[in-house]
Amino acid sequence: DETLIEAENLWRSDVNKKAKSIWYPLYQKIHKTVSSRDKKRVLFSRMAMALKPILIDKTVPQIVDQIKKQDTKMLALTKFFPGKFGDMENSEEHRFQELKKLGIDFSSSFPQYTSFEMPELSDKKPAPVFHKGVISTSHCTKGEALVGFLNRINWWPNRIIFIDDKIENLKEVAQIAKERNINFLGLHYRAAENLPCTVDQEVAEFQINYLIEKEEWISEDKAKEEMIK
Repeated sequence: DETLIEAENLWRSDVNKKAKSIWYPLYQKIHKTVSSRDKKRVLFSRMAMALKPILIDKTVPQIVDQIKKQDTKMLALTKFFPGKFGDMENSEEHRFQELKKLGIDFSSSFPQYTSFEMPELSDKKPAPVFHKGVISTSHCTKGEALVGFLNRINWWPNRIIFIDDKIENLKEVAQIAKERNINFLGLHYRAAENLPCTVDQEVAEFQINYLIEKEEWISEDKAKEEMIK
């Protein structure tokens, strides 16, 4: 999130100031109103599955395809929890399909590996998972998950180019590269901060209240219709 893709209404945004000012209090409202952890997961999963992902930069699929032609290996790392989440049976497959629908597919970089867990990285469950070119880091940092993956497949690159919206992730991967004498280039990608946020606060509040009360996520258009009834 916030490097390759974002939800269409920016509800997951941690860097877009306007979106965060609207959604974060509403996100907290769900946590305060709904006591059951399982129910919270169901609500958030229904919201996540109903919302379409958008590209932060529409040229990224073409760039990815160009890099593939150079036989350069690519991975995506996401702070996702793999496995079942609410109504979402397999969150890592959900993320893979989100990217694929937008024209981004990293699965060809390591075709000999389809999917595997890395329980050696953390005692907490679920374990980080590599799935079709995407690593869901779970409780681990991106650096820890990347090292775990490379150790598991017993392969280390000569150079790492790492792009992320958070500077702490860049610093951590830079340190890993330094420790192993790997050439490193880190790019702090901040385009998500400037995505246009057209969310109407009243409509957003109605959507969240509807989700809490009826356990269904409705679109912005449907919410507007319901509001005038």
